[in-house]
Amino acid sequence: MKKIYLLLIVTILQLSSYSQNGIISYSKQIFFPKLKTMDKNQNEYMKNKISESLNKLEYILQFNNLESVFEINKNLDLDNPFAKLASSLSGGKGVYYTNKNEKGYLHQIETYGNLFLIRYDNINWQISNETKKIGKYLCYKATTIKTIKSIKTYKKVVTAWYCPELPYSFGPIGYGGLPGLILELKIEKGATFTVKKIKLNNLKKLNIKKPSKGKTITENQYIDIGRDMYNKRKEGF
Repeated sequence: MKKIYLLLIVTILQLSSYSQNGIISYSKQIFFPKLKTMDKNQNEYMKNKISESLNKLEYILQFNNLESVFEINKNLDLDNPFAKLASSLSGGKGVYYTNKNEKGYLHQIETYGNLFLIRYDNINWQISNETKKIGKYLCYKATTIKTIKSIKTYKKVVTAWYCPELPYSFGPIGYGGLPGLILELKIEKGATFTVKKIKLNNLKKLNIKKPSKGKTITENQYIDIGRDMYNKRKEGF
Protein backbone atom coordinates (compact mmCIF):
# COMPACT_ATOMS: atom_id res chain seq x y z
CA MET A 1 0.00 0.00 0.00
CA LYS A 2 2.85 2.42 0.84
CA LYS A 3 4.39 1.71 -2.56
CA ILE A 4 1.09 2.60 -4.27
CA TYR A 5 0.83 5.90 -2.37
CA LEU A 6 4.44 6.71 -3.23
CA LEU A 7 3.80 5.95 -6.89
CA LEU A 8 0.72 8.23 -6.89
CA ILE A 9 2.67 11.08 -5.29
CA VAL A 10 5.49 10.76 -7.83
CA THR A 11 2.99 10.69 -10.70
CA ILE A 12 1.18 13.82 -9.43
CA LEU A 13 4.48 15.67 -9.04
CA GLN A 14 5.52 14.69 -12.55
CA LEU A 15 2.21 15.84 -14.02
CA SER A 16 2.31 19.14 -12.16
CA SER A 17 5.80 19.83 -13.51
CA TYR A 18 4.62 19.53 -17.12
CA SER A 19 3.87 22.80 -18.85
CA GLN A 20 0.37 23.22 -20.19
CA ASN A 21 0.69 24.89 -23.55
CA GLY A 22 -0.83 25.07 -26.98
CA ILE A 23 -0.58 26.43 -30.48
CA ILE A 24 -3.97 27.37 -31.95
CA SER A 25 -4.57 28.66 -35.48
CA TYR A 26 -7.55 30.83 -36.47
CA SER A 27 -9.08 32.01 -39.71
CA LYS A 28 -10.49 35.51 -40.06
CA GLN A 29 -13.55 36.88 -41.83
CA ILE A 30 -14.69 40.49 -41.86
CA PHE A 31 -17.89 42.43 -42.24
CA PHE A 32 -17.61 44.31 -45.54
CA PRO A 33 -19.85 47.39 -45.72
CA LYS A 34 -20.94 48.99 -48.96
CA LEU A 35 -18.54 51.81 -49.69
CA LYS A 36 -20.18 55.04 -50.83
CA THR A 37 -17.08 56.01 -52.84
CA MET A 38 -17.47 52.96 -55.12
CA ASP A 39 -20.16 51.78 -57.49
CA LYS A 40 -21.67 48.29 -57.20
CA ASN A 41 -19.13 46.57 -59.46
CA GLN A 42 -16.14 48.19 -57.76
CA ASN A 43 -17.53 47.29 -54.36
CA GLU A 44 -18.01 43.63 -55.34
CA TYR A 45 -14.51 43.49 -56.84
CA MET A 46 -12.92 44.78 -53.62
CA LYS A 47 -15.06 42.46 -51.50
CA ASN A 48 -14.08 39.39 -53.58
CA LYS A 49 -10.37 40.26 -53.62
CA ILE A 50 -10.25 40.80 -49.86
CA SER A 51 -12.25 37.61 -49.26
CA GLU A 52 -9.77 35.65 -51.41
CA SER A 53 -6.89 37.08 -49.38
CA LEU A 54 -8.60 36.35 -46.07
CA ASN A 55 -8.90 32.67 -47.02
CA LYS A 56 -5.09 32.51 -47.21
CA LEU A 57 -4.46 34.23 -43.88
CA GLU A 58 -3.79 32.42 -40.63
CA TYR A 59 -3.51 33.82 -37.10
CA ILE A 60 -1.61 31.98 -34.40
CA LEU A 61 -2.27 31.91 -30.63
CA GLN A 62 0.52 30.43 -28.52
CA PHE A 63 0.18 29.98 -24.78
CA ASN A 64 1.71 28.35 -21.72
CA ASN A 65 0.56 28.21 -18.08
CA LEU A 66 0.89 31.96 -17.62
CA GLU A 67 1.17 33.87 -20.89
CA SER A 68 -0.15 34.04 -24.44
CA VAL A 69 0.80 35.79 -27.65
CA PHE A 70 -1.43 36.23 -30.72
CA GLU A 71 -0.28 37.40 -34.16
CA ILE A 72 -0.54 36.68 -37.86
CA ASN A 73 1.45 33.71 -39.15
CA LYS A 74 4.83 35.26 -39.98
CA ASN A 75 5.49 32.65 -42.66
CA LEU A 76 2.70 33.96 -44.89
CA ASP A 77 3.39 36.02 -47.99
CA LEU A 78 1.83 39.45 -47.42
CA ASP A 79 3.32 41.21 -50.45
CA ASN A 80 -0.07 41.23 -52.15
CA PRO A 81 -1.70 44.62 -51.39
CA PHE A 82 -5.07 42.94 -50.81
CA ALA A 83 -3.44 40.53 -48.33
CA LYS A 84 -1.91 43.46 -46.45
CA LEU A 85 -5.27 45.23 -46.36
CA ALA A 86 -7.14 42.10 -45.25
CA SER A 87 -4.61 41.40 -42.48
CA SER A 88 -5.00 44.88 -40.99
CA LEU A 89 -8.78 45.31 -41.25
CA SER A 90 -10.92 44.85 -38.11
CA GLY A 91 -8.15 43.77 -35.75
CA GLY A 92 -5.28 41.34 -35.95
CA LYS A 93 -2.46 43.70 -36.87
CA GLY A 94 0.62 43.55 -34.64
CA VAL A 95 1.23 41.38 -31.58
CA TYR A 96 -1.22 40.82 -28.70
CA TYR A 97 0.22 39.66 -25.37
CA THR A 98 -1.52 38.57 -22.16
CA ASN A 99 -0.21 37.52 -18.77
CA LYS A 100 -2.45 36.13 -16.01
CA ASN A 101 -0.49 38.10 -13.40
CA GLU A 102 -1.00 41.42 -15.22
CA LYS A 103 -4.15 43.46 -15.78
CA GLY A 104 -5.65 43.58 -19.27
CA TYR A 105 -3.50 42.90 -22.31
CA LEU A 106 -0.71 44.51 -24.32
CA HIS A 107 -0.90 45.32 -28.03
CA GLN A 108 2.31 46.06 -29.94
CA ILE A 109 1.50 47.85 -33.19
CA GLU A 110 3.33 50.00 -35.72
CA THR A 111 1.11 52.91 -36.78
CA TYR A 112 1.18 56.68 -37.23
CA GLY A 113 4.87 56.32 -38.07
CA ASN A 114 5.75 54.88 -34.63
CA LEU A 115 5.90 51.60 -32.74
CA PHE A 116 3.59 51.50 -29.71
CA LEU A 117 2.91 49.17 -26.78
CA ILE A 118 -0.72 49.88 -25.89
CA ARG A 119 -2.03 48.75 -22.52
CA TYR A 120 -5.72 47.76 -22.50
CA ASP A 121 -7.91 47.20 -19.43
CA ASN A 122 -9.49 43.97 -18.25
CA ILE A 123 -12.51 42.64 -20.14
CA ASN A 124 -15.82 42.36 -18.30
CA TRP A 125 -17.74 39.37 -19.62
CA GLN A 126 -21.41 38.45 -19.35
CA ILE A 127 -21.63 34.64 -19.43
CA SER A 128 -24.81 32.90 -20.60
CA ASN A 129 -26.05 29.31 -20.71
CA GLU A 130 -26.37 29.39 -24.52
CA THR A 131 -24.28 26.72 -26.22
CA LYS A 132 -23.24 25.59 -29.69
CA LYS A 133 -20.88 23.04 -31.19
CA ILE A 134 -17.70 24.21 -32.94
CA GLY A 135 -16.26 21.10 -34.53
CA LYS A 136 -16.43 18.41 -31.84
CA TYR A 137 -16.32 20.92 -28.96
CA LEU A 138 -19.29 22.15 -26.93
CA CYS A 139 -18.88 25.90 -26.45
CA TYR A 140 -20.59 28.46 -24.23
CA LYS A 141 -21.45 32.04 -25.09
CA ALA A 142 -20.02 35.13 -23.42
CA THR A 143 -20.46 38.76 -24.47
CA THR A 144 -18.94 42.12 -23.68
CA ILE A 145 -19.44 45.68 -24.93
CA LYS A 146 -16.43 47.28 -26.59
CA THR A 147 -16.46 51.08 -26.64
CA ILE A 148 -14.70 52.35 -29.76
CA LYS A 149 -13.32 55.85 -29.39
CA SER A 150 -11.97 57.42 -32.55
CA ILE A 151 -13.40 60.43 -34.37
CA LYS A 152 -16.78 59.38 -33.01
CA THR A 153 -17.54 57.18 -30.02
CA TYR A 154 -19.67 54.10 -30.54
CA LYS A 155 -20.22 50.67 -29.00
CA LYS A 156 -19.92 47.17 -30.44
CA VAL A 157 -21.01 43.81 -29.05
CA VAL A 158 -18.17 41.28 -28.85
CA THR A 159 -19.27 37.64 -28.68
CA ALA A 160 -16.97 34.84 -27.58
CA TRP A 161 -17.65 31.11 -27.75
CA TYR A 162 -15.40 29.35 -25.26
CA CYS A 163 -14.86 25.69 -24.46
CA PRO A 164 -14.58 24.57 -20.78
CA GLU A 165 -13.26 21.22 -22.04
CA LEU A 166 -10.13 23.17 -23.02
CA PRO A 167 -9.42 24.96 -19.70
CA TYR A 168 -7.11 27.67 -21.06
CA SER A 169 -8.23 31.25 -20.47
CA PHE A 170 -6.87 32.73 -23.71
CA GLY A 171 -8.21 33.79 -27.10
CA PRO A 172 -7.70 35.96 -30.21
CA ILE A 173 -6.60 39.64 -30.22
CA GLY A 174 -6.05 39.84 -26.48
CA TYR A 175 -9.51 38.59 -25.47
CA GLY A 176 -9.46 36.01 -22.68
CA GLY A 177 -10.16 35.55 -19.00
CA LEU A 178 -12.95 33.04 -19.58
CA PRO A 179 -13.09 29.50 -18.09
CA GLY A 180 -12.08 27.96 -21.39
CA LEU A 181 -10.26 28.56 -24.67
CA ILE A 182 -12.09 30.93 -27.05
CA LEU A 183 -12.78 29.00 -30.26
CA GLU A 184 -14.71 31.80 -31.95
CA LEU A 185 -14.65 35.56 -31.41
CA LYS A 186 -17.01 37.86 -33.28
CA ILE A 187 -16.89 41.66 -33.21
CA GLU A 188 -20.14 43.31 -34.31
CA LYS A 189 -19.72 44.64 -37.87
CA GLY A 190 -16.03 43.79 -37.60
CA ALA A 191 -13.97 40.60 -37.70
CA THR A 192 -14.77 37.01 -36.78
CA PHE A 193 -11.91 34.75 -35.71
CA THR A 194 -12.69 31.02 -35.88
CA VAL A 195 -10.45 28.15 -34.79
CA LYS A 196 -8.87 26.06 -37.56
CA LYS A 197 -6.40 23.81 -35.75
CA ILE A 198 -5.74 22.95 -32.10
CA LYS A 199 -2.39 21.57 -31.01
CA LEU A 200 -1.91 20.89 -27.31
CA ASN A 201 1.23 19.51 -25.72
CA ASN A 202 1.54 19.10 -21.94
CA LEU A 203 5.02 17.59 -22.06
CA LYS A 204 7.05 20.25 -23.82
CA LYS A 205 7.78 23.73 -22.51
CA LEU A 206 6.70 26.63 -24.71
CA ASN A 207 8.40 29.96 -24.08
CA ILE A 208 6.36 33.07 -24.80
CA LYS A 209 8.25 36.24 -25.69
CA LYS A 210 6.70 39.41 -24.30
CA PRO A 211 6.95 42.33 -26.77
CA SER A 212 9.21 45.00 -25.32
CA LYS A 213 9.94 47.45 -28.13
CA GLY A 214 7.80 50.52 -28.61
CA LYS A 215 6.50 53.45 -26.62
CA THR A 216 4.25 52.26 -23.78
CA ILE A 217 0.95 54.15 -23.67
CA THR A 218 -2.60 53.65 -22.45
CA GLU A 219 -5.62 53.06 -24.68
CA ASN A 220 -6.82 56.65 -24.08
CA GLN A 221 -3.41 58.08 -24.99
CA TYR A 222 -3.48 56.06 -28.22
CA ILE A 223 -6.94 57.43 -29.01
CA ASP A 224 -5.71 60.99 -28.45
CA ILE A 225 -2.80 60.40 -30.86
CA GLY A 226 -5.23 59.18 -33.53
CA ARG A 227 -7.55 62.16 -33.08
CA ASP A 228 -4.61 64.55 -33.24
CA MET A 229 -3.36 62.94 -36.48
CA TYR A 230 -6.86 63.15 -37.98
CA ASN A 231 -7.21 66.86 -37.12
CA LYS A 232 -3.79 67.63 -38.61
CA ARG A 233 -4.69 65.88 -41.88
CA LYS A 234 -8.03 67.66 -41.93
CA GLU A 235 -6.28 71.00 -41.55
CA GLY A 236 -3.86 70.15 -44.35
CA PHE A 237 -0.65 69.54 -42.37
